[in-house]
Amino acid sequence: MLDADEHAELLDTLNSFSNRDFELGEVLKLTTLPLCDPAPTLTFAGRLYCFTGTFNYGQRKFCEQAVVDRGGFTSGLTQKTNVLMIGAYATESWKHSSFGDKIVKATGWRDHGLPISIVSESHWTSFL
Repeated sequence: MLDADEHAELLDTLNSFSNRDFELGEVLKLTTLPLCDPAPTLTFAGRLYCFTGTFNYGQRKFCEQAVVDRGGFTSGLTQKTNVLMIGAYATESWKHSSFGDKIVKATGWRDHGLPISIVSESHWTSFL
């Protein structure tokens, strides 16, 4: 059985072998997230995307490049963001994680009428 320090060291070692930049978590259960329902059709040209969480697709820079390659833009979360894409890997306590702040902020803006779509990584990849 690993203690917390051994667990962290093993994870760092595995990440260095895989060249993946993520924290270990579990695949998010979509029902725990405030995703748009119904999920919107996604387009890229001229649209502003923000990414939060950890991605099965790859490092954040690869996700951002996929948007740019299709004519879109990426940035941090602002009121001009069109789409917030939530990565597939996280912990159940997403509201208390660093990326949960973006989700909470975007949800509040959406509830106040700003046209921001909040989508899962699997939905986003289906439009690539």
